[in-house]
Amino acid sequence: MSEGSSQALPTLLGDSILRRLLKRNSSLFSELSWQTAISGQTSAQLHEVIVRLRASLRGRRVVILIGANDCVKGIPASRTRTNIHKCILLLKRLKCSISICEILPIPKLGKLASRINK
Repeated sequence: MSEGSSQALPTLLGDSILRRLLKRNSSLFSELSWQTAISGQTSAQLHEVIVRLRASLRGRRVVILIGANDCVKGIPASRTRTNIHKCILLLKRLKCSISICEILPIPKLGKLASRINK
């Protein structure tokens, strides 16, 4: 694959949910996704990855799905929103085309549901 066509493939930014998608369909996403879709990653850690790889991310199409691990680790939703917003602002400065995904609510979360709804 040429450098130009590699740039056209979207880069996944997120956690294990996107990592599993990448494993099943690696030809649909940029090679950089292996460095940016990281199992266990929180929104704050994703921001650090974006800062570290900013030169490689410049001008790319990116797909973000992040926040599930924040919830599991008890990080307040307000902090998760702030971290995601910081990621988006940085990606905009890098002239990235950004798609944001979300997962549907999981009805049987038990105690975890109270963390999500804070």
